[in-house]
Amino acid sequence: MNKRILDGGGTTDDLDYIAKICGNMAGQTICAFADAVTGPALSSVRKFRSEFEDLIRNGGLHPKKGEAHSHAKEGAHV
Repeated sequence: MNKRILDGGGTTDDLDYIAKICGNMAGQTICAFADAVTGPALSSVRKFRSEFEDLIRNGGLHPKKGEAHSHAKEGAHV
């Protein structure tokens, strides 16, 4: 899913799905890794949702040639 978003094929439903998966994992298993990964993933989606949505709207990190990308226009480095 993350790769799909970064490659330009993601949707906002993917962000909701990441949050849903994290909610289903956290505190629901004896595996310590589940709790370890859900915190950062859920926090990233919550705190940086608008940035993820920008990636989705603008075709990911590496848009096709000729397409505008918000980071390129703003001069930010990703």
